[in-house]
Amino acid sequence: MSGPKIIDVVAARQAERGRIAVFCARLDWALARHRKVAEQSGMSSAVDADLVEEIRRAAANQDATLFDLIALRDQSAAQIDFVKTETSRLKETAIENVSRSRAAAHALDAAISMAMARAEEGEARQQLALAHEAESISEKARLYEAALGLMEAQQQQESVDDVAIREWLAQLDARGESLAAVAEMPERHPQRWRLEIERIRAELEFLEESALEEVAKIQTSLARIEAEAGEEKRARLLDDLRYPLAELVRQVRESVRREQQVEEWLQALAVHADFLDFAEWKRRFEQGEEVRAVEVEEAIEKASAAAAAAVARREVLTALQSIGYELRSGMETAFVRDGRIVVRKPNDVDYGVELSTLPQGGVNLIRSRVVRLRGQEAQTEEQRLRDKEREESWCSERERMEEHLEDLGITSEIKTARAAGESAVPVLEEMIGESGRREAVRGSGEIRREKI
Repeated sequence: MSGPKIIDVVAARQAERGRIAVFCARLDWALARHRKVAEQSGMSSAVDADLVEEIRRAAANQDATLFDLIALRDQSAAQIDFVKTETSRLKETAIENVSRSRAAAHALDAAISMAMARAEEGEARQQLALAHEAESISEKARLYEAALGLMEAQQQQESVDDVAIREWLAQLDARGESLAAVAEMPERHPQRWRLEIERIRAELEFLEESALEEVAKIQTSLARIEAEAGEEKRARLLDDLRYPLAELVRQVRESVRREQQVEEWLQALAVHADFLDFAEWKRRFEQGEEVRAVEVEEAIEKASAAAAAAVARREVLTALQSIGYELRSGMETAFVRDGRIVVRKPNDVDYGVELSTLPQGGVNLIRSRVVRLRGQEAQTEEQRLRDKEREESWCSERERMEEHLEDLGITSEIKTARAAGESAVPVLEEMIGESGRREAVRGSGEIRREKI
């Protein structure tokens, strides 16, 4: 079989490398977000900052087998999930710590103010004034405890609120840095409402420029609660606003989730932007069109496959060059871009080999056939014998080409084939190049029309 053939050329390793490149882009995005959250929270992380480069180096290793690359792709996907999970953990922990710390500071400030209203002039009042000005919760707690001790020594009676505050402070460690107790404020504590609004406020601080209208409404509601006179009124108003506040917070979270998803998708789509309509995707996202995840993933996979097919086409041309075929300027670009090219050997002015892709059958399918570069449409017996001989010669050359591709991890499988001489060798219209020589193709890679 040495007549026209349709060959399935699959660059499986390059396809996996393309998928890994997409995962690395997504991992880059996840790591950038993780670093931002870690910086905001001031917390340490278990995420390896050099993770992406390690994966890229492993993917670029030419000795990597297909199974190695599949395992690396799975590892990349797992690392993305790990980084996202770790980012969420850091964010939630930071929100909890910030909200508890602020609630504790407010509770102590309220307790200090109540104690100052009862404290007599003297050292205890001075200690309370210092406690009110202290910045850290541990220092506030230490000075407040000291002032209460002095007030006891002066035989001043503790209020019910003082007792609640002291019970609560007793749960803090010696340095006052354990914030778990803040969440366990006694139900009768007058500033328990504060913990809820500080948790909402802390979460908003971790948002980027998202859902500004909803955020403004939340801030207005929180300010309205704080403006109420008296702790009981504030607590009641929070009860009244709890559901609408929760709905606003949900809307903000959803808006942030969508924006982050779009950012990740754009970074992934950009990897193979030459093989998809990146501008159209960007337009759809910017105009707020509803885009399903499955659409994006299918587009990314198709682009990855097209990129791998382009690599395979380039390697096909390299293989042809290694067995004596001539490549001219622009041919590689034309074959990758247009999917059709004619090559010939320098000493063969009569025949060439046409390679063309069949997009309707899949990006990996390539049709190969011998073509005549000059001659008449009407064939003599002698001409048919020469055509058949050239087709048989191309058969052995194609086998050498396939061996070259196999060394690169590119497989080729014949899907359909005709025997040499079974069909007429097509004649391509001659084209005179700028140099004045007869050429099978222009330097730009254009193909001459086949005579019909």
